[in-house]
Amino acid sequence: MAGNAQILQEELGNFLLDTISYMDGREDFYHGVMLGVFSGVRNYYLKSNREAGIGRCDIVMRHSSGRGKAVIFELKWTADMREIEGKSEEALKQIEDGMYARELEAECYTDIVKYGIAFCKKSCEVRLGDR
Repeated sequence: MAGNAQILQEELGNFLLDTISYMDGREDFYHGVMLGVFSGVRNYYLKSNREAGIGRCDIVMRHSSGRGKAVIFELKWTADMREIEGKSEEALKQIEDGMYARELEAECYTDIVKYGIAFCKKSCEVRLGDR
């Protein structure tokens, strides 16, 4: 929630190492993992695959008060570890190109954290977008 990509990458990476098989994969699998990981965060609503801007973002978390943070997660998957950094950048670009924050801004959220996350087997690459 704090907008620290390095901490999220470390924590999520450790979680993946401890829980999944390297045989698990594809974007929809990691999407489900992320929903499970964040489903218990108190005072936040979690939405999956909802229309936003001119596209559909993977996961959005909104603070229940409307005055707290909102977090946008765009997820990518690759079978090739050499592509993981590029995929996380691609995810951030999709957030901006799709104008996913527009609806949150219209709802008066002023602190919007944007994460582009790429997965490859038991690894992840997390990038933080502009706020």
